[in-house]
Amino acid sequence: MKETNQKELEKIISNSSKLLVVEFFATWCRYCKILNSELEKITEFENFEILKVDVDKEPLLALYYQVEVYPTVVFIKEGKIVNKIFGALEKKEVLEEINKYL
Repeated sequence: MKETNQKELEKIISNSSKLLVVEFFATWCRYCKILNSELEKITEFENFEILKVDVDKEPLLALYYQVEVYPTVVFIKEGKIVNKIFGALEKKEVLEEINKYL
C-alpha cells in the first residue's frame, strides 16, 4: 500500500483503469490501525490498487472527499467515487465492497 498526496492521487486517478481503494487515515486513530492491518492482507491482488492518505498531512484532500470519520475508504472507478465505507472493517468486508466494482 502506497501513501499518497493530492498531486500524486490526481495523477493516479487520471491514468488508472483499475479500481482505486483509497484509505483516509490518521496515525493517532486506533481504528485506522486495525483497518490498515486488514488492508495489508489484500495488497497482492492486481485488479485494484490500494492507496493511503494521511488526513493530518493532506487535510484539503480529506475535505475534498468529504471525509469526516476515520478511517474512511473511498472507492474510485474511472475517475468517479462509486462508494465510501467507514470504520474498522475486516478483510472479508472490504473484499465484498471491492468485488461490487470489479
